[in-house]
Amino acid sequence: MHEAAPYWFNGQVALAFQLEDQRLIDQVHSFLDWTLLNQGSDGWIGPEPFVPNATIPRLVWPRYLVLLGLIQYAEADPSQRDRIVDAMHRFVALANNIWKTGQQGVPSMGFQFDYQFVRWEEVSITDTLHGDRSDQEGDAGQEEQLLETMQLVRNQGFSWKTNWYTDATFPKDAVTTFTQQTHGVNNAEGILHPRPHP
Repeated sequence: MHEAAPYWFNGQVALAFQLEDQRLIDQVHSFLDWTLLNQGSDGWIGPEPFVPNATIPRLVWPRYLVLLGLIQYAEADPSQRDRIVDAMHRFVALANNIWKTGQQGVPSMGFQFDYQFVRWEEVSITDTLHGDRSDQEGDAGQEEQLLETMQLVRNQGFSWKTNWYTDATFPKDAVTTFTQQTHGVNNAEGILHPRPHP
């Protein structure tokens, strides 16, 4: 589960429910069911790497997009809220451990892993929304872990504020080379989340 399925689910949930299109709702419900029924016992979302016993770390970043879709789904269909929130809590606990113990990989492992460091804002958005919606009895204990996960990812991620949006580093002319910093979506997310970064 790299980019395609998570992006599809995140976008399709809103489309399906806003259009009240039963065919589309059935599609996202099928994805939801498979995702939740096949969640790993440790909280992992989606299939493991195709290579058994792979030494490549699990790719956490695309799962943040799945979480955004799950939040939307719980809002659109409250009957699914409890199992969605439970699945999200279990995944956040795993993601927290992955980042805390340095199992998230490094940017040099490829652009997908690089995204984990320049798109850290997505987990912050997800966890903020998740925390805002975890307001029922039994959810309160998760807030500290949500906050810690956001801090772990932010503190290890690329600092847009310090290392890019400065007079000394931000390009003054047209950009002709592609980097994670010149990538349009990455820039938009960097602007979206300008909180101070150590």
